[in-house]
Amino acid sequence: MKRLLSYTLLALFLAAVCSCGQENPGGYTIPSPPSGGGGNENGGGNNGGGNENGGGEENQNPPSGDDAERLARLGQTPIVAVYFTEYTTEAEFPTLEDVKCFTHINIGHARFVNKETGDGGLVVKDPGPDYMKRLAAYKKDYPELKLLLMVGGWGANANGFSAMAKDPEKRKLFCNECVRFCEEYNLDGIDLDWEYPTYAAEGNGADPSDTKNFTTLVKEMREALGPNRLISYAAPDSGEYINNKEVLEWVDYINVMTYSMGDPPYHNSPLYRSSLTRKRSGEESVEIFHKQGVPYDRMNYGMAFYGHADKNIFGSSSLQYYAAVEAMTTGKVNGKDVSKYAYRWWDPTGKNVYFGDAAGTMSASFEDVESLGYRVEFLKSKGMLGAFAWEYREDAKDGTLRKALRKLMNGEKVENPYPGTTPGGGSQGSNALPEMGKHTTWKLRVDDNNYVPELSGLCLSKDGDFLWGCDDNGGLYKINFDGTFTKHWPKSAEMEGLAMDYATGTMYIGLEDSSNSGYVVPAPNYNSKTNFGWVVEGASSMGNSGVEGIAWYKGDLYLGTQTGATLFHYTLSGELKSKKSLRTVCSTISEIAGLDYDEEKDRLWVIDSNSNKDRPEYDPYTIYLFDGAATKLLAKYAIGDFADWNPEAICVDKKHNCIWVGEDCGDDKFSLLHKVEFTNL
Repeated sequence: MKRLLSYTLLALFLAAVCSCGQENPGGYTIPSPPSGGGGNENGGGNNGGGNENGGGEENQNPPSGDDAERLARLGQTPIVAVYFTEYTTEAEFPTLEDVKCFTHINIGHARFVNKETGDGGLVVKDPGPDYMKRLAAYKKDYPELKLLLMVGGWGANANGFSAMAKDPEKRKLFCNECVRFCEEYNLDGIDLDWEYPTYAAEGNGADPSDTKNFTTLVKEMREALGPNRLISYAAPDSGEYINNKEVLEWVDYINVMTYSMGDPPYHNSPLYRSSLTRKRSGEESVEIFHKQGVPYDRMNYGMAFYGHADKNIFGSSSLQYYAAVEAMTTGKVNGKDVSKYAYRWWDPTGKNVYFGDAAGTMSASFEDVESLGYRVEFLKSKGMLGAFAWEYREDAKDGTLRKALRKLMNGEKVENPYPGTTPGGGSQGSNALPEMGKHTTWKLRVDDNNYVPELSGLCLSKDGDFLWGCDDNGGLYKINFDGTFTKHWPKSAEMEGLAMDYATGTMYIGLEDSSNSGYVVPAPNYNSKTNFGWVVEGASSMGNSGVEGIAWYKGDLYLGTQTGATLFHYTLSGELKSKKSLRTVCSTISEIAGLDYDEEKDRLWVIDSNSNKDRPEYDPYTIYLFDGAATKLLAKYAIGDFADWNPEAICVDKKHNCIWVGEDCGDDKFSLLHKVEFTNL
């Protein structure tokens, strides 16, 4: 029976078709009752606390917990919940149409009357009690709505929990208060926001016994609230402080706070890990809970209606979505001109939107319709119970995010009404830039006597039917797209990069040797070579950090060096047309290890072989995408999940919709060839 119910719930989840604002929410399942019976004080500043460690032992057979009693009290599924606090102004109070964007509303904040001792009952700051009555009145026209009382908050706002939870009499009083609020205000359950058991954030009276006492508390809450009322709680992205698997016997679901995970230059609410992720991504957070034994369909994914910002630019460390809309439409926030720092940038790896300056340096990270779409896609792919948002009042006045979230959960497509602008003045969305997909890796080795050492350069053949590769011992190779290879010729040279003039087939090889900047290798046989006849400016002082990359660029050549991540633009006759450090365009690039230029899109691809171990100020193992003239950064692609030694070569291959990456794994070890798939290439 449990397995059948689980499959039924998942099918209903994926089949939901209701749209926000309809008279009947229709399309969501509302089980019949059985017979007989997140957030912080100031709107999204400090939800995530705790240390770096999370996780738990892998549970191969986590309990589904999908008993009929729990399903009946859940209400509409998939859940689309929101936190609604007393800080909401009268002008922001939702209409019935607004309320119908949600299946569940958590109303806060309820806190202990006696915060030091955890007794004396619970109190909700005005106008909270009035808001509860008015929201409950909407049940007349929207009877499927579920309302929960949110108890607690961040740090000191959780004062009283620890003292209460360790005392049987105080727990009983607390449970009675929960029942009282539900009965007095026509509420459907309790959402606990104890941030966090055992963690003394801002002096909240934490105690080592809190985790055990939390379990005892929810067990007694279930006994007091009975079979028809809901119990949920907000949990940190680390998965710590609570025995999340154990409490599922009495708790209906967990709201995983996948936000407040970073300040600029890191994302506030990253979905996937990228170079702009600080501790962990939302995906990683969900997996932490799942490995602890929490089924996906007992978790809601947290959607942030706010972001984190550079206070010196925006005047606040929080950026509500309505303020982000103001920045995109007027260039101002609260009358302050932020136009130079409010260009809309997209992280195609993390699936995140953020504000930045013309160079792409992050000034604020937030969510919009586009990024919400990827999060909904993710949670549905995992079979999660639903989504929840922190918090209602931070949405735009027209309800952009709440309406979009409901429609996205229904499976509808939603256009982004505020796409923002790029430094060039155009709109920028995920379709404007390439997005990285899966990768495949080949070992360039036949046996101990036949392998490619120190692969340092790649380019396509003139006809695009194989790859040319070079190593810095002087070997030139023909490399097939399946990783097989043959050596074309051996030379004694520090060859570090390959470029191809596809019109003539002439190949250019960049050398790290300070006495000679490269070879010209003519088609069709590629058996002879001549020197460039000129030397890169300053190469004599760079030593083993000289020329690392070379690319054909509009009839000229780009050469890149490790030292200073410097990009040189030379004519074929040896005239230096420009020289710049790419750090003036992107401060987080360490070095140029490889180059390729996309003439069709006028884009420059650069690979950085920095591991970040000795230079933490720079991004680890990253591909950078610049405009062709290298005046602005377009995107970053973190490649640390497959590159772990020394990625030095890069080649754009539109025929195969991929980027080829060559990894130098050392002089006495075979190299690796990575095929990294891209869309919108």
